[in-house]
Amino acid sequence: MLLPVIAYEIFRAERGTSLRQTLRLCSSFAAMFVIAVPVLWAFYGFRYAARPAGLALSTSLADYVAPHGHFDSTIVMGVAHLHLLPESYLMGMVDVKRVAEFYPTYIFGTVHAHGVWYYFPAVILIKTTLGILALCALATWAALTGRIGKTRELVWLLSPGAVYLLIAMLSGIDIGARHILPIYAMAAIFAGAGAAALSAHSRAWTGIAAALIAAHIAASLVTYPNEMAFANMAWGGAKNAHNLLSDSSVDWAQQLYQVKAWQDQHPSEECWFAYFARPEIDPATYGIRCHALPTADTMWTGSSEMTPPILHGAVIISAGDLSGCEWPTGGVNPYRDFQKLQPAEVIDDSVFVYRGDLHAEKAAALDRAQTAGVLLAQHQPQQALALAQQAVAIVPGDLFAETALGDAEAMSGNKEAARAAWQSAIAAAHQLEPDAQVSYVPDLEAKLARP
Repeated sequence: MLLPVIAYEIFRAERGTSLRQTLRLCSSFAAMFVIAVPVLWAFYGFRYAARPAGLALSTSLADYVAPHGHFDSTIVMGVAHLHLLPESYLMGMVDVKRVAEFYPTYIFGTVHAHGVWYYFPAVILIKTTLGILALCALATWAALTGRIGKTRELVWLLSPGAVYLLIAMLSGIDIGARHILPIYAMAAIFAGAGAAALSAHSRAWTGIAAALIAAHIAASLVTYPNEMAFANMAWGGAKNAHNLLSDSSVDWAQQLYQVKAWQDQHPSEECWFAYFARPEIDPATYGIRCHALPTADTMWTGSSEMTPPILHGAVIISAGDLSGCEWPTGGVNPYRDFQKLQPAEVIDDSVFVYRGDLHAEKAAALDRAQTAGVLLAQHQPQQALALAQQAVAIVPGDLFAETALGDAEAMSGNKEAARAAWQSAIAAAHQLEPDAQVSYVPDLEAKLARP
């Protein structure tokens, strides 16, 4: 972030002083690095190994970085060999890059199988108060007309934020405004500088700046207590945020107390709950007694109660699962059809309650397919086969149901039946967007290629 500033200072140095300026700035940058590295080590207790007492990671750092190619692997393993950075930190860096290669993006009501360059600029426009946006616009105008600061001061203030934003735009992980929070600190300073400079010219500007600051405060207070789902009123406010963004910009598993309060008000109502943080967080811990619905994350645990194809009573879906933001395409989101329905109630702007006799065939098939996968991992092919057959019966040709059926048939020794199911799954995958097909087709083709 500071390299453009250093380059600017070297470029503007007076003749004959550029070498001295270069050495001074590079030495200062190196000193910052020397200070930062021990601080980083302190967070890890000055321990290199990710696991203490000689315990090994389930996946070694070398194996985890290998898919990135020779260049990245050489650098990471060189740093690891010299113990320049903690192993956990290196694993985290590699994990971020690996996740960026496939993590989906939800924006403006559409799921993309990868990151999109305009995500963070859009997030800034949606999740920044109109007061701050207007103050930044005025500060920009003041800077262009020479009313605020000097060129050098503006370079020092704006260049790091611009570099940070550019890196974020190219990162491939588009899941929340939290990834660009440092930019807001720089924007606040810039907005304040503009307000101060303009206010020095007339009382009218002082009044305008004060009104915009008051508007910023009011917009923040109005969103309480669900600040995470904030969107400014130009985009419809917090009530419309789930139609624009998802994940940690709207729904990051923060509503369990509110859902519990809703259930306390409806003690005799049967309910089904698709929750964004399950299974990492079990709603039952908070006293919520709803039946569990499958999500993108429950593939690791399966379900002890199978979702019926038709749900009766209240169906509660959090925004992250309603949007399908963790799937590589909206085409496989089991709750996509619920997006067309008008919820009976909305909890905390990001949990939606539907009532009636509601079709949930895709969720029912997914539930059985996921549980079949868990049973196969436990070497219970017959039980898995029965569930996979149920899934296909509920939604014939479903990608997940057919995949589970093929896997179960293969483990049961029925190779031809397995191939037929996998071929059906490939046909379903080919109906998806090309970018989403890569999440499923190669794995299915590899299964077909087995002897």
